[in-house]
Amino acid sequence: MHSTDRPLSEQAWRVLSAVVALAVLAPRLSEAQLWRHSFGDGFATDVAVRAGEVVVTGAVAGGMGQAVKLEAATGATVWQRDVGGDYYSGVAIDSAGGAFVSGVVAHSSLDFLVAKLAAGDGTVVWRYELAGNANSNEGAWDVAVNSAGDVVAGGHIQTNTGAAFTVVKLSGIDGSELWRYTAPASGAAVRVAIDAAGDVIAAGNYSTSPVTVVKLAGATGAELWRVTPALFFGDFNVFKLGLAVDGADDVIAVGRSAASDGDLVAIKLSGAFGAEVWRTAIDGAQHGDDFGEDVAVDAAGDVVAAGSTDETSPTQTDFLVVKLAGATGAEVWRQSVAGRGRFYDYAHRVMIDAAGDVLAAGTLTEDSPITGKRGGDLAVVKLAGSTGAILWLQQVYGHAPVGSAHLAEDAAALALDAVGNPIAAGLLAEGSASFGVAKFDGATGGDFLLSGKRLRVRDGDGVPARRSIDVKSSDPRLAGTPVGAVADPTVNGGVLELVNPGTGETASLALPAAGWSALGTPPGSLGYRYEDAQQAFGPCTKVSVEPKRMTARCTGAGISFSLDEPTQGSLGLRITTGPGALRRCVLFGGTVRRDHPSGGGIGGLFLAKGAPPPVTCP
Repeated sequence: MHSTDRPLSEQAWRVLSAVVALAVLAPRLSEAQLWRHSFGDGFATDVAVRAGEVVVTGAVAGGMGQAVKLEAATGATVWQRDVGGDYYSGVAIDSAGGAFVSGVVAHSSLDFLVAKLAAGDGTVVWRYELAGNANSNEGAWDVAVNSAGDVVAGGHIQTNTGAAFTVVKLSGIDGSELWRYTAPASGAAVRVAIDAAGDVIAAGNYSTSPVTVVKLAGATGAELWRVTPALFFGDFNVFKLGLAVDGADDVIAVGRSAASDGDLVAIKLSGAFGAEVWRTAIDGAQHGDDFGEDVAVDAAGDVVAAGSTDETSPTQTDFLVVKLAGATGAEVWRQSVAGRGRFYDYAHRVMIDAAGDVLAAGTLTEDSPITGKRGGDLAVVKLAGSTGAILWLQQVYGHAPVGSAHLAEDAAALALDAVGNPIAAGLLAEGSASFGVAKFDGATGGDFLLSGKRLRVRDGDGVPARRSIDVKSSDPRLAGTPVGAVADPTVNGGVLELVNPGTGETASLALPAAGWSALGTPPGSLGYRYEDAQQAFGPCTKVSVEPKRMTARCTGAGISFSLDEPTQGSLGLRITTGPGALRRCVLFGGTVRRDHPSGGGIGGLFLAKGAPPPVTCP
């Protein structure tokens, strides 16, 4: 697995040098995850999944590299390892569940490090360290494991002539060096991949130098070819460079056309000789700085690149995914997403599921509903592989104190489990920067857990016709649903459910497809509205699910929910569209204004306002 976007010049070195006690937080759901974990003050850099288990690597405060293994299904922690002085940048898992990590080890300076952690408990099986010149900083930035269980790592060491592009192959059993390749004064190998024949491809650069791509014999490390394509750059400081190998063992790399203010560039190189087969440049509408950060190849050989573009404004970048024809490099589609904070949005990682649909992860800017401050949210987007249409989009905000800065939360890494559910890892705010990982439902993205503005429920004393439900939520994390998707209510309808979590009493009100209409151009871009003024289909007369907003109004005897208990305590409401697909959930409890039962000639009333997002869907 390739390593991930690591903002070394800012967050990484800040966390590595900080001295803050590690605090492990209990797993918690928020927004739309199947599960979520945070592990103290730090950041995650890479994630890998194999045989139902997840390994996440990164760093935490106090200069400690951290690796955590979780059960993919539940998110339960299997083991957690913190190694003082180390920083883990990449991770790959072998067939026996052992985890290989790449990174740095701190001595008098930072040295190149690869380690193997035991599958069962995460103890260090072996360590490999490589140092260059004294008092110089080096590192291993990416790692991959081959079919025999041996490991390949790429990075750099310092020599008398500068940074040396370095790739090593190590025995998976004991970490002994099988071969080492160095190219003096050529930068750092920040991406490595292994082709079907077992040969190794590495790519990277240093500072603002052009990117070098090399192919090495898997058995010996001998250089088979080396190219430095013209006008093709990466960014070593944050490792913005993508590398992949297609089914014919040809090589795809993505970066940009200039050291600064360039276009996103994708290049296909012949696997046999390194000759350039095609190149495609992607320029945003504002003709500013566009960047490629990651690339994947689908089963048909087509190429999907992720990065950023200036599609909507010359003063911001947008989250970008673009699909190119594998044979020619011709653009098939592009999809850009601008965060509501209108600032710097990026797609850092991209993967393709078994159906050919695209999952991308990165950051989208937002004004936090918790702190009121602008910052980035960890974002995961699913796109239709054939058209690029957004199937779902989920943003995850952290939990910084009210009034504090909204930190730059980010998905630096992405993996898919066996059934295509995405697992994103990166930076989440938990009072300060935090090592975080979250799993999403691949089909729908999961539940929207929303802040609630108001819920009012009435129950006439012995007169069911006087019952009513009014709810309103205004939440910037509520995204739209594309027409034709499984959660499109014009196709599959929906249901509104009012539930008392304490007693289990639930009223389910049908919202059939015939009552729904799609809003905006293209249809669905502004959400969906349900209208049934004559109550032909049921008690709900108007329901709206739109980006940032959800409202519903239902009245009459068709509401099979009574307020006959002394108090309700709390009430939850969810609107589901599609066959058990996408749920939008609110829970009102701690901000109750009125809560009295019906009886004695007085109608019952539950009125609550200003509810925070629930921990889980009620």
